[in-house]
Amino acid sequence: MPYRKLIDDVNIRPPYSDFGPPICFPNALTRRMLGLAKAGEDDVVWDLGCGWAQTLIIAATEFGVKKCVGIERLRQRYQKAKERVSQRSLSDKITLIESSFENFIDSRHKGTRIEDATIVIYLLETDAELIEQLSRKLKEGCRLVYYYNCLTPEILPDAVDHPFYVSSFPFRKPKSALEWLRAVVKKRRSTLADGELPGEQELWDELSHDYHILGLSRNYVKRYRTRLHQAKAV
Repeated sequence: MPYRKLIDDVNIRPPYSDFGPPICFPNALTRRMLGLAKAGEDDVVWDLGCGWAQTLIIAATEFGVKKCVGIERLRQRYQKAKERVSQRSLSDKITLIESSFENFIDSRHKGTRIEDATIVIYLLETDAELIEQLSRKLKEGCRLVYYYNCLTPEILPDAVDHPFYVSSFPFRKPKSALEWLRAVVKKRRSTLADGELPGEQELWDELSHDYHILGLSRNYVKRYRTRLHQAKAV
């Protein structure tokens, strides 16, 4: 049998496009993310913005999921993903679709529809409209996977392994900003008041600090606050 290259057969260097890197995480982090989602042989995994399909390749080969679907809008990334999937003889398990996921969620491609998904991975910037769109389509028990750089203040996480989060459908809405912040930040004790739980402002400050350290704009955090208010969570 001819030797087939390992899944980490590419070398990606910045600068990236405005859509981020075509492979988001090292393989070890991708395994942690799929483990948190409890991916297994009964699952149908969708990746909204799959890049070079690294996550789907790991899901298919190491986690043995039943089927994978990747949506990618950028032509060069889509073509590279197809090449990598074909080289590994995974075309029967991984379906790749060249499209924007916003348009595709409400359509179908050769019988492929997001209503069949049991795990949906979304690692891009979120907005309230996307959550509403997904809520009209996902079936009960489907797990939405996202991470720290693209938080979703309209819903609460059901499982957390920083930097990854999983929310199961039907999504739970936070009753307050404090409930959402405590679920997301996972800070157990206040830095300011010995022995007490951190308050709302301390958690907002913590989130702003982390985003600044990561090189992300604090405008992200401002938008989270606005979205929480618009969702009538406060």
